[in-house]
Amino acid sequence: MTRHRLSANAVVASGRGFGVKEGIAAMEALLRGLTRPDAVVAASGYLTLGALLAVREDGTRGPDDLAIVGCNESPGRGSWSRR
Repeated sequence: MTRHRLSANAVVASGRGFGVKEGIAAMEALLRGLTRPDAVVAASGYLTLGALLAVREDGTRGPDDLAIVGCNESPGRGSWSRR
């Protein structure tokens, strides 16, 4: 990141699970922060889906405003669409 003159400010949102509800809660916490993230890496597909739901509710546009990468299973794959 430094080589490309990009800042590497990491914020960690952690919870007690890997489900959709936890993804929503973690993403809402990140969106309420002082600095909104440019990208998010979620540890499971269900966390990713929750993050996508929270972002959609917030009105944030992906991938224009925020990139989300998920790991593991992919429930609801393809459910993200531009508005």
